[in-house]
Amino acid sequence: MWSRPRVNPLTLLFRYGGVWLGFGVLFTGGLLTIYYSTYLIYSDFLKAIGMANIIPSVMLISTIAAVVAVLLAGPLALAINYRWFIIGTLVVSLAYAPIALLLYPNFTNLVVLAFIENFAMGLVPYVLIDKFDVQYRASGLGGVSYNWGGLLIGGWAPMIVGLISPPMGLGMVIMMAVGVA
Repeated sequence: MWSRPRVNPLTLLFRYGGVWLGFGVLFTGGLLTIYYSTYLIYSDFLKAIGMANIIPSVMLISTIAAVVAVLLAGPLALAINYRWFIIGTLVVSLAYAPIALLLYPNFTNLVVLAFIENFAMGLVPYVLIDKFDVQYRASGLGGVSYNWGGLLIGGWAPMIVGLISPPMGLGMVIMMAVGVA
């Protein structure tokens, strides 16, 4: 049975969460920087390069591809060392980004990029779930790591992309590299 905690879970989290809290914010912040600087702003990117007519289909199929990647990430991470799986998919997506965003921006390349880069997003709970004690796990994983990573780090990515390069492609690749790092 659930009972009211004696101490506020956020107080415990900030007192004892330590390094893992910082890691969680940076990890999710990096992944959300990738997401916010590419897939999330595909529609603006496609308008900027004169391909607005394919926005609905790219966004629909990219979203389906992202969901499939997130769902496949768990089983694949069990078969492959999850750390190498995350690093591998991020490196592959970063290597593929210049092709998809600068050289040959088209329907297929944008969908493939969305698919590859979203594998790591599916593993955020897997990576962080056991890093926080049970009494402040929800606060550590979702409440602070995910939200602070998104708001304080990743949320800036779309604006920075626009400031880096007006056609957006170069800015998207640079911000993706920042997120991967």
